[in-house]
Amino acid sequence: MISKISSDLFQNSRIEKVDDTKYRIDVSKIQEKIQTELSKNKLQENSNIQKIDISNFNSISKPQTNEIERDNPNPYSAFFSSATTISKDSQDYMINGVKFSEEEYSKAKSVLNAAAESLGIGIGKNTDIDYRNYAEMALAGKAIDTWCHDNLTDEQSEIVSDAFKMHTSVLKSRQGILVNSGRFTGELETTESYYGVKSIVSQEVMDTITSKFSKNYPKLTGLKKITSSDRTAMTHIATNQNLIKELEKAFSAVDLKSVDPLQELKSIYSKMMQPSFVECGLKPESQDNMVNFAFVSFNNILDRINSAGSSLKMSEKI
Repeated sequence: MISKISSDLFQNSRIEKVDDTKYRIDVSKIQEKIQTELSKNKLQENSNIQKIDISNFNSISKPQTNEIERDNPNPYSAFFSSATTISKDSQDYMINGVKFSEEEYSKAKSVLNAAAESLGIGIGKNTDIDYRNYAEMALAGKAIDTWCHDNLTDEQSEIVSDAFKMHTSVLKSRQGILVNSGRFTGELETTESYYGVKSIVSQEVMDTITSKFSKNYPKLTGLKKITSSDRTAMTHIATNQNLIKELEKAFSAVDLKSVDPLQELKSIYSKMMQPSFVECGLKPESQDNMVNFAFVSFNNILDRINSAGSSLKMSEKI
């Protein structure tokens, strides 16, 4: 290409006469025309190249986050699982079709975990669910509902409330599995007795009792000898369904924004629990101690939930 251009230029370029026999070519003029022709050819080549529209580059390189809404349909795993089970788009957490901002999700999770940890039952804790524990769960649920009402939408509140209900349901089901493990006897649901489930004392324990206390057994128990009926021990598993329902109703209905709401419940709780205390053989003084101990636990639940939610003061110390 260059050789052809050079040949044409030599033919058309101006030749300056120096003398009769010698001629000098004007080199600068030839170089200028060569450069011009090369530029023209370069432009022609570029015109044949397909142009790429880069106006959509941003939409290609960036993910379309607004169109991605991966949902965790299980409120329990979303708030209580130790693994990161929640799926998140660029702005919101999605739980069973309901959106939570990062702050809303984080706060709700703190409140739920504070409630769960404040209960007297759970993983690594006592597995027997006594009547006090049913009252604790109902009170914690009410405290969660109160916090949700003040801080979340109705849809979000329902999701958070469901998560705690699922948690307490898991705790109750674990006790049912334990009772049916073969180590207990009796009925988990009763209408007359208050502690209808008893643990079965193993043969090994019975042999130990027999060998160490056989001589003193009549003196200690008033019985002549150890029999098969003595191979059970009382548990603190609440079985009276009527009392459980009464406690749940009373503690879930309390107005936590009223003045000293737990003080109003104290006499009600004491009266409800009195028959179960009698069945356990507790004297009046011991019954009062049990009630006081329970209300220390109730106050602790409200204080921990209140602290986690950083909202309103829901109870005063009794």
